[in-house]
Amino acid sequence: MAEDHEVCVARGRLSRRGFLRGGTLLTGSLMVGGLLQACGSQQAPPNPPTQPPAKPAATAAPAAGGAPTQAPAAKPADAAKPAEAPKPAAAAGTPRRGGTLVVGKTAEATDLDPHLTNAVSRQRVTQLMYSYLVQTDAELKVQPDLAERWEIAPDGKTYTFFLRKGVKFHNGRELVADDVKFSIERNILNKTQGAGLVTSIDGIETPDPSTVRITLNGPDAALLASLASAWFGIVAKEEIDKAGGDLRKSAAGSGPFVLEEWVPNQTLKLRRNPDYYVQGQPYLDGITFQVIPEESTIVAQLRSGNVHLALLEDNKNYQLVRDAPGLVTTRSARQGFDYLNINNQKPPFDKLEVRQAISYAVDRAEVMQVAASGLGTLIAPIPPALKEYALDPATLPEYKPDLDKAKQLLAQAGFPNGFATEIQSVPTLPTMFNGMQVIGDQLKKVGIEAELKPIEYGIWLKSFNDKEFIMTTNLSGGNADPDSLLFNRIHSSGANQNNWKDAEVDALLEQGKAAIDVARRKEIYTQVQKMLVTKVPQLWLFSADLIHAMKASVKDYEPHPSSFFQGLTTTWLEG
Repeated sequence: MAEDHEVCVARGRLSRRGFLRGGTLLTGSLMVGGLLQACGSQQAPPNPPTQPPAKPAATAAPAAGGAPTQAPAAKPADAAKPAEAPKPAAAAGTPRRGGTLVVGKTAEATDLDPHLTNAVSRQRVTQLMYSYLVQTDAELKVQPDLAERWEIAPDGKTYTFFLRKGVKFHNGRELVADDVKFSIERNILNKTQGAGLVTSIDGIETPDPSTVRITLNGPDAALLASLASAWFGIVAKEEIDKAGGDLRKSAAGSGPFVLEEWVPNQTLKLRRNPDYYVQGQPYLDGITFQVIPEESTIVAQLRSGNVHLALLEDNKNYQLVRDAPGLVTTRSARQGFDYLNINNQKPPFDKLEVRQAISYAVDRAEVMQVAASGLGTLIAPIPPALKEYALDPATLPEYKPDLDKAKQLLAQAGFPNGFATEIQSVPTLPTMFNGMQVIGDQLKKVGIEAELKPIEYGIWLKSFNDKEFIMTTNLSGGNADPDSLLFNRIHSSGANQNNWKDAEVDALLEQGKAAIDVARRKEIYTQVQKMLVTKVPQLWLFSADLIHAMKASVKDYEPHPSSFFQGLTTTWLEG
């Protein structure tokens, strides 16, 4: 049946809890990485629920089609036990307003700019200060946020977003369409990491204060998922002007919490936004993020009650908290992952054989066992959270360690006796730091002597963004679509994290971005993954399980696979 537009509509308000408790991922031609969610009839689709649906029964471990290989966990009992489905601290009781929740964390954000700063530690806190056009729920389905509905033109090249009326920035001004235009264009003009996600945007118009029209240079199946990423918080321009052109030490959002005070490397305090568009939320009066460099100290503070909640960065600490009296733990799938960046412009890594040798020298299962206590899943390269597209690493011959083949490849590249190099890492991020040490030991076995260089987060971040590194372990919050996951990181016109260019991969990634049919997209991204594993612009390692520990008094907190703290909007403290 022919139609003028494909329409995705939400008539009611959607709480952040709705983002966390979505239904199952649509399959078939109606689901394209979050692009088309319930389109195809003349009737508008059912609204996302304003109130959360009943909690589903506990589900099995995070898995993809053909469950990826999983290394044994620290204890034999855990090795056979699937990852636990996330569960709230309590299901009963009416939410109680009030109280300040203390979150312990090991790493501090270098600054708070929601567009300019490429750091997961920034994204985890700014996600609470800003609203977005759209957001993803726990099943990685795109849901309304500031845009209560949108229309997609038949050719897939025009998106029209209709904004909620009456949304206020924290400074009291009402949010309008020009704020959305400014926020997206700020990423593009500053060539941020987020800009690489929206290279398809040709222009943005604001025909009235409640309408944003985005035109594309070609169909982009991942546009909504990209706009849902942590790069596209909607800001008030006058607050940036007031702050001298950036938001590194201030905020200009309309999200559920307002920045109250930030003492870098100590505390970041947020207070409840009384004008948040979801009536009655958030329940907490405030949130304090407390920087505690040693995670063992965070665990002790959880037990004593000085800290209410923590996302554990070092999975070995799961054993310390899982059965601790008065604590509740969750273990769930993460859309992010750990990987090894390789600067392909730095000799000898410009040689394919050298990169392939590294791939065969690295035992990914051993890296995950040490770095994440075996609590995770190998990835190849798309993580299992993207169930439609993830491959089983066990099917890839390149993932089987082969030291003889690695030495042979090094000899072919002109390095029969190996060579010296370096690997950087951030010591306060345990999976990165521990992974670096394991990889360094493994490379020695084939003659590659890698100097291990722990670097302070801010210095490491500059080295990474400026592409001054040689090799570095890294971790990502991930993305909700294979295009937004791979195009920006790998395509030569994106952020291109590894200084790598391959015309064949570029062409496939361009096809994947434009493909609307799910079956065709699966075919393309299967080809892309196999090609990336062979050409080795970087090494994809593992997706560590997402582990949270909290006091039993913390109610209705549910993890999001991004590792961000959206769930705190609907969290409350029992008196």
